[in-house]
Amino acid sequence: MDRFVSLLNTFEKGVVVATTEWFTFEGRRFTRRGFWVNVDSDTPPPQFPSVREDYKRPTIISEHPDHVVLEDGSLARCMLFTRFPDYLRQGFLYEYSQVASETVLVFRALDPADAVSKVDKLKMSYEGLASDRRASSSIIQKYNKVSQLALSIGSSETSSSSSTPT
Repeated sequence: MDRFVSLLNTFEKGVVVATTEWFTFEGRRFTRRGFWVNVDSDTPPPQFPSVREDYKRPTIISEHPDHVVLEDGSLARCMLFTRFPDYLRQGFLYEYSQVASETVLVFRALDPADAVSKVDKLKMSYEGLASDRRASSSIIQKYNKVSQLALSIGSSETSSSSSTPT
């Protein structure tokens, strides 16, 4: 865990890919795990293997409020974590790789003031869209998620918009 936290604190941004491949040998089913790192640096971290050359992220075919459909028909979910490691348990990446064929963690350091400003602007945009009585459930869900993010990063936006519009 210390090496992983060190990785996230040393590099400004990067991608971590954890894969699980199922295969059968002599009638028994086994798993093979892969773990790769790609960071924005000329010197990649020596303790982690770099992302494979042949790695290709699948294309998103359609988006839904709680998942996306990929080109091979599989489903994917996206989660946003802020302030690692405050909110994540040790071994979270391993836990996710147990239930998914691929787990991708994209990380980047943000200036706190810049992050708050961007989230406030996004929240105000979705607030306007979500307040329309014809707003889709997708827009309302996105507004709720942005509102929760604003609360978690300590947004200074204190309007009455923290309640769900109808």
